[in-house]
Amino acid sequence: MNNHSYPIPSREEILGILRTSKVKQTVESIAGRLGVKPEELDGMVRRIAAMERDGQLTRLPIRIILFRDVLVVTVMAMAS
Repeated sequence: MNNHSYPIPSREEILGILRTSKVKQTVESIAGRLGVKPEELDGMVRRIAAMERDGQLTRLPIRIILFRDVLVVTVMAMAS
């Protein structure tokens, strides 16, 4: 369920960016490619965190996401 007042990119849309990318992607660059506005990043960041939790993505220690040999540098901070 989406509790946000804006659409959140689907898991498949996010994975599509990672699958087709030949270079590192930041959260902002993924958002830009999907048309996510800066004020709408929260929903996408939460979706990426859920994808990590479900094993679709793997975050490396220095806030980097690894998906099928594609490194995605993240700039999000997750509270523990």
